[in-house]
Amino acid sequence: MYNMKNCMCLMFVQLKNGILKRLGVVVIILFLFSFLSCRKGEEDPFISLRSRDKRIVGEWHLRYVSGHIITIYDGLYMDYQYFMDGSVNESFRYKKVREASGFYVNAENYYMLLTIREDKTYTYRVQIRGYFVNRFYEYEGTWDWRENKESIWVSTPIVYYDQYIEEFAGNYSDYIGFAVSESEISNMSQYELLGLSNDEMQLVLKYKSMSSGYLNADIRYRFIKEE
Repeated sequence: MYNMKNCMCLMFVQLKNGILKRLGVVVIILFLFSFLSCRKGEEDPFISLRSRDKRIVGEWHLRYVSGHIITIYDGLYMDYQYFMDGSVNESFRYKKVREASGFYVNAENYYMLLTIREDKTYTYRVQIRGYFVNRFYEYEGTWDWRENKESIWVSTPIVYYDQYIEEFAGNYSDYIGFAVSESEISNMSQYELLGLSNDEMQLVLKYKSMSSGYLNADIRYRFIKEE
């Protein structure tokens, strides 16, 4: 009888341990799945304690830009090529059909601060300093998630403020502009969110339009969050 009780107790302990082990495995799998489900982009961190909703909110400083925009309108071909790593170098090349092509290079210092809020609004401020221009402008608009939070829609600015001073051939011109967009939804851009960590965000803008001429954009941005 005593041995039988010991056997029963031993079987119960083994069964209990087996159940606990299986339960532990299930908990670990669910735990890892909850973390991995937060990883949407190819450059996202492997494991993150915060969701993309939390990570995207904050103040982002532009640190890198690379890409180009090609437009063809009324026989005029323009290729804007951008590269920035701390400062902006913008290359502008244009040509007309059956006419000689031209090339123009403009090196500028470029500062951009993008503020993204939980209420799906954003603000970005830009300061440009070049050879002949000192310019500041500010946009406000809205944003939203698309494609299971793998990309974001950004609306045209609701409020637009622009102020710049230009110097050309010894002449100075001052300008201050302010406008409110009436058609916000009809003009939106989609950015693919390649990577989003707590302190770094990588976006790609790929856009094609045939509505008025031809436009093809392919630009990559890298932002750093500075607390």
